[in-house]
This record gives sequence, C-alpha cells and structure tokens, in this order.
Amino acid sequence: MIQASNEGELISKRDVGKKVIVGRVGSGTLMYVGPVEGKTGIFCGIELDRPEGKHDGTYQ
Repeated sequence: MIQASNEGELISKRDVGKKVIVGRVGSGTLMYVGPVEGKTGIFCGIELDRPEGKHDGTYQ
C-alpha cells in the first residue's frame, strides 16, 4: 500500500492499480497519474474503497 507524504515520495504511472491511503479520507486504488487539461502539474485519480464526498470521479 502506498502512502504519499510530504517527504518527497513520488508516485508514477507504474503505481496505477496499487492500493493507496488518502489522508483522513481512507484507502482506495490509484487509477490515474498524469496531466489534467487546463491545469499545471501531475494529478492522481483515486477510486475510493467507500463512497466519500459529492463527486463521481469525472473531470470537466
């Protein structure tokens, strides 16, 4: 299981499919690592193990 921290641990496309811990939210599966249209930087898409929040995972 991957738990990213502020200590510079890097997540890459090789990690897609691995279980991750998402802060206080819980755990999930890393589904995407890469750019997002209209944004600067690299983003991670995570499918949570249980429903949390109001979003369905899409980006518009």
